[in-house]
Amino acid sequence: MTQEEIKNRLHERLGISPDTYSEIVFDTGIKFLEYITKKDTAITKEMSEHKVFWTWYTNQFELIDMRFIGDHLTDQKVLTPLLKKALFKTWLFMHQPREMKAFPNAKLFANTYERMFQNIVESKMSKV
Repeated sequence: MTQEEIKNRLHERLGISPDTYSEIVFDTGIKFLEYITKKDTAITKEMSEHKVFWTWYTNQFELIDMRFIGDHLTDQKVLTPLLKKALFKTWLFMHQPREMKAFPNAKLFANTYERMFQNIVESKMSKV
């Protein structure tokens, strides 16, 4: 399945809009950063500004979506509102930080710390 097919399937079967989907990707991405940085706001903020992180994270998110579709949305039966709600909760649960089995590349952390250090040096140098 392509990324677009994955999103369309989820939008159709779970009843979520493209905007809601994007908000959930962003919100869970920030929660994931807070989880892996032990809520260090400076590192979380810095990493959240890396395109590399978001590329990696959206890829991981889509892999989970594919697993969810394979496990729960393979047939075309009509979903009742109650079943849609239950499946939506299951889908959200699968995207919780503690449920993710992957971790960003160490280079992303190194780049983050390097940028933070450069910002500190530049800040101190501008005061001299």
